[in-house]
Amino acid sequence: MNSLSLVALLFTQDPTPPPAAAEARVFDSAALIVNEEIITDFDVLAATRREVKPGASEEDRRRTRDEIVTTKVQDLLEEQAGQVMGYDEKMVDKFVQNQLDRQREQAGSVARLATQLKAFDLDSKTQKEDVRSHVYGLLWQRSVTGIDAAPKGRVAADRYVRPGRLYFEFKEQETAIANDPLLTVHDFGLKIVGAPEDVHDVLAQLRERVVAGANFDEEATKLEVNKVPPGISTDRPLSGYRPVKNVYEFLHDAQPGDVSEVLEIRQRNGSLDGYRLIYLESKKHRDALSFADAELQNRFRKDVQSSLDRYRIDTALDKLYRAAYVWPPQMLGRTSTLEN
Repeated sequence: MNSLSLVALLFTQDPTPPPAAAEARVFDSAALIVNEEIITDFDVLAATRREVKPGASEEDRRRTRDEIVTTKVQDLLEEQAGQVMGYDEKMVDKFVQNQLDRQREQAGSVARLATQLKAFDLDSKTQKEDVRSHVYGLLWQRSVTGIDAAPKGRVAADRYVRPGRLYFEFKEQETAIANDPLLTVHDFGLKIVGAPEDVHDVLAQLRERVVAGANFDEEATKLEVNKVPPGISTDRPLSGYRPVKNVYEFLHDAQPGDVSEVLEIRQRNGSLDGYRLIYLESKKHRDALSFADAELQNRFRKDVQSSLDRYRIDTALDKLYRAAYVWPPQMLGRTSTLEN
């Protein structure tokens, strides 16, 4: 037997079993792709945990996750659009640092800011990245709306509101404003800490005492679960409460001295966050308006500019959406003011 045959025999008779096949384990996966930017499932899960309260239902978690992913598409498109506009990196760095300095001042110290970030599973590096993304998106918006010039110094939009447009807005809203009373409202709410029914019962008992003649603010402040007096809004138009449907419905028909039933407070994702009571102190009807009122014209001017800004941003966003690669494809759909 030659040496080559011996080596072959040794290999064929080797009793060592072959190594087991390695099992593939998935540690993370893509939840969203916007052009070249990838957002992983872990990123979405972390953001969902920051938004959802402990004990939230699976439906609340799913709804919040969908909102986060949908919002992230727009944020990334605006950030990417801002990055390719050619802004000076030193200028962007200065904006970012100014924003970080303001956050540190509001927190009181670097240590307190770090503690606040840790409560949301964030660190200083992640926070800086988030601020930078926001700055690029904001620069893009301000360029699109004409608030700032684009990097080459050219203004993209005319923000001047002509007198004819102001008068048109005045005639359109004259009757509505005259019928929009000014309210002084006391708002007292409690967040749910334990059982929701316990918080509801506390406010129901408070309401009974107020209806019987007790002072709303004094009774609310005396509660053991609260040491903060109700918030008071003075001379706020009724229309300003329209976004909060249950509050607006009460105030629309209420008379001074009325107190609402116990009303729900819900988060943006629809989950129950607490309960509140609303007390109407006064309701004043306004005098006839005059177009010569400079303050009124200034308000109309800001309203028109705000409306045009939203339209211009939506128009530019639609162009970004049409040119973008987004996965999953269903995340490409959105509702804008152009469709309403």
